[in-house]
Amino acid sequence: MTHDVVTLGEAMLRLWTPTGERLANAGSLRISVGGAESNVAVALRQIGKSASWISRLSSGPLGERICQEIGRHGVDLSGVKWDAESRTGLYFVELSATPRPVMVH
Repeated sequence: MTHDVVTLGEAMLRLWTPTGERLANAGSLRISVGGAESNVAVALRQIGKSASWISRLSSGPLGERICQEIGRHGVDLSGVKWDAESRTGLYFVELSATPRPVMVH
């Protein structure tokens, strides 16, 4: 199968606070997927282009979460390799309220 664009890169899970809450005090966190290459593939699908994303994901629920999120946009995931030994990257974001900047940890 040919695609308009093939991307290659890491995706991570982003855990973020409700706007204005700090990580130290947040009662809950939202989860989403972040990664430049997967974001490009999803954006291309949204404008009608075909796109494939190649990566290695950890076997288990965190890797599955990433794969499901990217796949639901119609990105071809046939190049994803599953690895029982790898780990899923996480990063944390505090969505600020003015005048504080957004903080990424």
